[in-house]
Amino acid sequence: MTERLAHEHRAIETLWKNLEKALKRVGKGQDADLDVEDLHQLVAAYAAHAGFEEAEFLPLSETILGRNSNHMAALGVSLHMRHVRQPTACIGRRSALRAESGGVPHHHRRAALTAAAYPTQTTSIVLVHGSWHGAWCWSRVLPRLRGEGVESHAVTLTGVGERAHLLAPTVDLHTHIQDVIGLIDAEELQRVVLVGHSYAGMVITGVADLLQARQPGLLVHLVYLDAALPFPGDSWSSHHTDETKQARIAASQSSGGLSFPPPDASLFGLSGADRDWVNRRQTPQPFKLYQQALDFDAERVA
Repeated sequence: MTERLAHEHRAIETLWKNLEKALKRVGKGQDADLDVEDLHQLVAAYAAHAGFEEAEFLPLSETILGRNSNHMAALGVSLHMRHVRQPTACIGRRSALRAESGGVPHHHRRAALTAAAYPTQTTSIVLVHGSWHGAWCWSRVLPRLRGEGVESHAVTLTGVGERAHLLAPTVDLHTHIQDVIGLIDAEELQRVVLVGHSYAGMVITGVADLLQARQPGLLVHLVYLDAALPFPGDSWSSHHTDETKQARIAASQSSGGLSFPPPDASLFGLSGADRDWVNRRQTPQPFKLYQQALDFDAERVA
């Protein structure tokens, strides 16, 4: 298996090097002599390789290391980030990733397998949690990313997690967008991959729109991890069923419309210690942002 991994890594690297200059020209809107057959070969090779790692290598690693899937994210990231230097210029900035079940701890491995789109040394990953959560939900991932030399940050949005004491009627989607902008500015990040889980798909879309207007080139990639993928004018609730909308509106009434409570973590497919861990840490979600529309420039964010 290790021989196959190494062989496929080298083959993909060779294919990429042969296409890199032409793809960069295409990404800049310039003419290029691009071998389309080679491009299809690269895409097919990478897709097959990523599928092999997810289907065979990572499950085997779980068995050998005695860890569950919650702990495998950084391994998947490190497999790719060691040997990819630049993003493919002609690929869109937004990647939508879907996991099989809800609940933050179960999502990270799928996201890790797309990390070949990111540069290795100058890019920082900013992780943005979903509803009812906080930066705590990435606590099993951050040490492993950082252990592999990947600069990584996790923000807690206003009104939840350890910032639950800041919950107020004024907390809305724009507050959370500014939370992420504030982290990027405070840490003086130069190249950023934004990862948004669940509700945070709304947040990272708004952040991307602002960053692209203010400082083009800072944002490298967007990753929508089982997340809302909005169109301009959408709210978080836009694609929810009427039943879900009414249930959340009703749940907010006990707080006077300030927030709505978290569900039991079993809803995310969790059980045992993981379920207890998430249940202990979840906090009510600010309600104002649930039906708040997000206006943004779709071409700028694409």
